[in-house]
Order: sequence, then C-alpha cells, then structure tokens
Amino acid sequence: MDVDRLTDELAMQGTLLVEAGRRAGTPAAVPSCPDWSVADLLRHVGEVHRWAEAVVATAAPEDPDSVTVLGPVPADDGLADWVAMGHQALVETLRAASPDLHCWQFLRAPSPLAFWARRQLHETSVHRMDAELAAGMALSPVSHDLAEDGIDELLTGFLPRPSSRLRSERPRSVLVAPTDSDRRWWVGLSQDHPVTVREERPADAVLRGSVAELYPGLWNRGPVEGDDELLALWRSKVTVRWS
Repeated sequence: MDVDRLTDELAMQGTLLVEAGRRAGTPAAVPSCPDWSVADLLRHVGEVHRWAEAVVATAAPEDPDSVTVLGPVPADDGLADWVAMGHQALVETLRAASPDLHCWQFLRAPSPLAFWARRQLHETSVHRMDAELAAGMALSPVSHDLAEDGIDELLTGFLPRPSSRLRSERPRSVLVAPTDSDRRWWVGLSQDHPVTVREERPADAVLRGSVAELYPGLWNRGPVEGDDELLALWRSKVTVRWS
C-alpha cells in the first residue's frame, strides 16, 4: 500500500472511530481493552494522533516530549470533537509532507513517511474496532490489502521487537495461514523475542481464517481458529506500545 492509499484509509478509519465513540458514549466499557472506558480510548487516540502529527510536522529527529506536544485534554463530553480535530490535523500533515521527509521512526519501513502513515492507519483501525465493540456494533469491513498489511505489521514489526512479551518456556512455532491469501507468516517462539519470516514452514500450530478474520483476531479484537494453548498465550501477551 502506498502512502496516499494508507492516508486515505486512515482518514476513513478515524471518521468511523469517532462515530462509534459517539454512539457508545464515554462511560461505556471497552470489552477489548480491560479497565478502559470509551473516554479512556478517545483520550488515548487523541494523544497518539497529536504525538504522531508533531513528529511528522516538525521532522523530529527523536521521540518528542509528549507533555509539550499534547496540550490540554478536554472533559469527557468534548473528547469526540477533540479526537476528530487531532485526526484531521494528522491526515492533513501526512498529505502535505514531502516524500523525502526524514524524522524519527521506531519500525522498519520504506521511508519515515510510509512508516507514520502505516502505523497511524493500523493504530486507528484497531481502536476503531474497540469503539465499535464498546458500542455493540458489528466490526466495519476492511479491504483485503488493508487487513493483510495489518497482519504483516503486527507479525513482522511488533512481535520481533526485544520489548515483545510473547515468550514460550519451550520452543514452539506457529504458521499464520490465511484461507483467502497466498501470504504466510511463520513465527518462532522461545524464551527470547519472537522471530518472524514471511514464508511457509513446518510449524507446531497453524492459525487460520480469512485475512478479514485474522486481522482483528491477531490484534486480539476477534476470534481466531487454532491451538487453544497457543491462543491463550497470545491473548495474554500480545499487546502494542506507542513506541
């Protein structure tokens, strides 16, 4: 997915998130994020968008001080509008940025601009799912290539980081094998951080489903078919931090 497409998808996902947040109401619980209310969710999204926008807008060479970037946060009844404003600013900044932008990033990508467009798309898309679940809504459908890309970012970007908490006392391997795609991801688990390769290899367990099912499922926003023991470990350990 190129930067323009990533940014267009980000624009749509943010709009859906705000709409779902309004429908749910700020006191509602977020079932996919234990201990969070919709107000907590909206504050988080508004902060992340403003933080990312500041990195791109200023071509920050390192992670900026979030205290000075974020500014005041409104009361709960103003959160949806506040998120919408921050989201719009982020989209506009990404669209106006030079393809040659050089700035801080924390995952590999073809360019810093591609990284920030991709990361903010999936940040927003996953939290849009949270808002919809809080509102009791069915998850909005996503395009096939968006879902594939979201699976890839999680498995090849986040899981192999040293900060990943996904560990196994005994070596294990899992193959993520979408039923409607030729793409495959093999993940090796051990007491060290996971290793992911984009190919099919023999594995101890296989996780299956369409890419539209695996995308929310692997991000712990929906069910996945596969080994119960492995999935229990996945549910308890696979979380994503800002950086």
